[in-house]
Amino acid sequence: MDIVSDTLTLNGKPDVRLGSDYWAVFDDNFEFVKGAARLTASGAMTWRRRNGDTDTCPLDLTFESTEWDDDVGFTGDLKGRMCGLDITIDPNELDS
Repeated sequence: MDIVSDTLTLNGKPDVRLGSDYWAVFDDNFEFVKGAARLTASGAMTWRRRNGDTDTCPLDLTFESTEWDDDVGFTGDLKGRMCGLDITIDPNELDS
């Protein structure tokens, strides 16, 4: 994630809570008919800059979708607040 021309590494500590709720209906040929997914991440995230600086900031992100892609499943963006900023993150931009 690039923030003001710097890269922050988010390591999930000290406290991130993840939640999920989803359902999907497929036809007899396993083609998607309808469904919805909601994933949440809330709590606090520790970040580290390339120069070694670290800090912790709150986050409250939600992924909601009713759109389906046969290659990846439900599609959409993570939206919400992180470190006091309103953000939208395309999950394809996240490094594992």
